[in-house]
Amino acid sequence: MEIRRHYRRPYTLERLFMPLSTILALLLLVPAALAAGQDGDDRLSSPKAPRILARSALGPRSSPFDPPSQDVFFTDANDARGREYYVTTEGAKVYDLYSGHYEGWGDYEYTLPASPTPKLMAPATLAMASTDLQLPGTASFRTLDSNGDGIYEGIAADVDVEVLTAGSYTIVGRLEKNGNLVANRPAYESQLSSRATFQVNAPGSQKVTIIFSGELIYLSGQDGPYDLVLRGNNIHLTLQTPAYDHRSFCELLTTITGVDDEGIDENNDGTLEGIRANVELTGRAAGNYRMIGSLIKNGATLVNASAEITLSADRQTVSLVFSGLPLKRSGKDGPYEGVVYLQDGNSHTVSSFDFPTQAYQAGAFESVIEPVGAQSDQGIDSNGNGLHDTLSVTFGASFSRGGTFLLTGALSNAAGNNTVFSEQLITVVPGTRQVSLNFAGPDIYGQQIDGPYRIEVSLRDPSTQEVIDRLALPQETKEYLYTDFDSSRNISAITLTGASNDQGIDTDGNGLFNQLQVGVAVKLINSGTYEWSARLVDSRGTEIGFYTKRAFLNAGNSQIDFVFDGTRIGKNGRDGPYFVKSLLMYGTSTNLVATDVAATSDYTASELEGYVAKIAGDINGDGKVDQADVTLFQQSLGSVIGDAKYNPDADLDGDGRVTINDLRILRELIKKSRP
Repeated sequence: MEIRRHYRRPYTLERLFMPLSTILALLLLVPAALAAGQDGDDRLSSPKAPRILARSALGPRSSPFDPPSQDVFFTDANDARGREYYVTTEGAKVYDLYSGHYEGWGDYEYTLPASPTPKLMAPATLAMASTDLQLPGTASFRTLDSNGDGIYEGIAADVDVEVLTAGSYTIVGRLEKNGNLVANRPAYESQLSSRATFQVNAPGSQKVTIIFSGELIYLSGQDGPYDLVLRGNNIHLTLQTPAYDHRSFCELLTTITGVDDEGIDENNDGTLEGIRANVELTGRAAGNYRMIGSLIKNGATLVNASAEITLSADRQTVSLVFSGLPLKRSGKDGPYEGVVYLQDGNSHTVSSFDFPTQAYQAGAFESVIEPVGAQSDQGIDSNGNGLHDTLSVTFGASFSRGGTFLLTGALSNAAGNNTVFSEQLITVVPGTRQVSLNFAGPDIYGQQIDGPYRIEVSLRDPSTQEVIDRLALPQETKEYLYTDFDSSRNISAITLTGASNDQGIDTDGNGLFNQLQVGVAVKLINSGTYEWSARLVDSRGTEIGFYTKRAFLNAGNSQIDFVFDGTRIGKNGRDGPYFVKSLLMYGTSTNLVATDVAATSDYTASELEGYVAKIAGDINGDGKVDQADVTLFQQSLGSVIGDAKYNPDADLDGDGRVTINDLRILRELIKKSRP
């Protein structure tokens, strides 16, 4: 069984331009404005016809004077005050205010047209001069090669400027060949137009630099010389560059050009193990890369995938496999929004690609465990006092693969305010078997949970605690009352008494804790050698420590000790209390599995080694939220809690995963941090 879909997004210059719908939407304002009246200057500025200062809501413009295409836009001219504007044939005037905004947003001032009927015409060019700023018509050009590899990242034009009046100025530029656009942005990934904005305090001569993207030059397919078109308020000048070979320019040494996705059914049983994204790449430089991908539905990341790859300087296809389990358990059908990132050896993103998958059904994906057959539950009274010591829930389970798992059952009711857990280690082979979950009666009594109960089952890796599969059993239990259960506990071979202690240890005398030691009281029936391990997590559930130990313990009251790294806790930056979780303890012919073990005192993160005060989005801890944090963020993209590359500072939405949504939050924080 094979399901395929191909999606390709070609590199075209058309997508660089501002959508025509932006212009048309603004022109539709004209009839209503006419009804309000005009002033003598034909601009929307009087009380009857208020001035409109509009910023495009549909996307950034590629440059202040870039038309969406050569056959639709405006003719340009100057008004009586010397201000440059564009004119549509119905009489509307569009003044570019030449303001520099983040990501290339521009300000326009719109006038009332003589005729409200939208009709667009081809562009025309008029020569213009300024009484404040003049361009003598000279410039020097240089290629940019920051890494010295002989491949140019761009062209820098150093333009001579004669300032007649002190003030603030903006000059925008573009490279053309035979009237066709070659480049109009300083870098391929930038949304800013190529421009120079400068403040001059006194008249005089100076040079200003305008940079043009080498990737755009390469993609144009045009060799130089190019026309350098310069424009500002009442300025329009065209100069010529030297004769360049477009093939000597490049910013993206490897680019993703297309994605082909298919369902994976390796055993031909009609269910899908996952989705394979076949990623097409065009490489201009061989090397080692990391590919990261995510599948998203309605803004929620459903599954991540990554792969270490080696690429050659050629066209090739690399596969990235997404597990089907998260898609199945999400219950969300496709199509999914896919995104793939390619990172170089320095964890810098060199290319990215968005694609829609085909319309997969969530139920078509394979799971590890599925309930089958009958489900039953009964209260067990082991001491004959008329109260249940245990609630046993039994169900048939089909396992698609074998292995040793930590099986966890979570019992709750419709209110969902309290939960009781049952955990056990199980070893299974593929096939169907009966599974029993035993919930302690005293826990149900202590939580005061009345039935009927809902049971959620999860399988985890015993060593990493990673969740492998999770599902809810289809039936609820009988309508037990919590008072049906015994409040007293029977004695087991290993028992947690509930007591614990903790202390911070300063090993180097600098006043900060290098270690956090936690002692947990246990009661043992037998003396012997025991081995135990547990995790330390913060209030958000992020793992900040793991410890394992083997030692001989005497029967009776004893203590198991944990020593957690204080630097890791401090770097996490979150205050206590901290929680010891997921205890696994083994002894002779006995074991104990416990989810919740102990809670520490209310330490502050600043008491521990490695602490640095954090600002949201300041991933590298330099006190600023900027592009450097994006670079560090890329190293954790696609990771989850428990992964070596997981960085809690990059998990800005706190869902335990570093996803595209966190990147969107980081970009918003960068925008807000700008003055």
